[in-house]
Amino acid sequence: MTTRSAGTITLAEGHTIESAAVRKRRRLLDDLPIKAALGRAKAAASVDARTELLGVSRFDSMVILDACHTAAVRKDWTAADRLVLDALAQDRAAYARVLDAEAWMLAFSGRLCAEVRTARAAFRWRDAPELESYLGGTFESRVEDNQKRRGFKALTMNPNLKFLLRKVTMAVPLTRDMRKCIKCVRYTALPRLVKVEDERIADAMTAANVDEAEIRVPDGTPVPAGTTFAVGRDARVDGRVIAMLKELYTVKH
Repeated sequence: MTTRSAGTITLAEGHTIESAAVRKRRRLLDDLPIKAALGRAKAAASVDARTELLGVSRFDSMVILDACHTAAVRKDWTAADRLVLDALAQDRAAYARVLDAEAWMLAFSGRLCAEVRTARAAFRWRDAPELESYLGGTFESRVEDNQKRRGFKALTMNPNLKFLLRKVTMAVPLTRDMRKCIKCVRYTALPRLVKVEDERIADAMTAANVDEAEIRVPDGTPVPAGTTFAVGRDARVDGRVIAMLKELYTVKH
């Protein structure tokens, strides 16, 4: 669990980065449009010591590796992060690269929230069957394979993300009420390998996915007026659903 004090940011017991390093990177990102800021963050996330790839060689024993995995399953990031950082610290060059990447992720996470405060819209690319979930006028997550809901819908502040295999584009105006509801994702260079069905709105995401620039909206949040759906010509959509959507939103089909 990341904590802050005067001059330093504690990632885990015994592992800190300088607050000034994060502020310096944040100033650089603040001077860039979101597309360029994303590119800079993505470059930082591609360090060759990316901790998702940590294996037995980084740990003193399988016992420690198993303890790290067990802590991650419990989402006990205080324990997991310390185990990972203790292991990485054995290689000072790799350790320094990960701390640098983490400083960039902290800076980008702040830049992402700043974009939410100023941008006109957020986006979502999905398959046609999801359209029916918006007929009630609110954002609602689906029932996952574990028979639970994640409790949020994911949007993106990256207008160039474009999941090309998905047939529906959703543009959501960032009204004052929408901005109040949004939870910005915290990106981290430390492992956050959580199954999709187990994700919750406050969970951080791995730096490997930083180009998604994800923000989250709680279930039950009203879909704002002016939301636009662009449905691909080859999408298989129930005409009844399209007609009902058009009564609520702008639909391009």
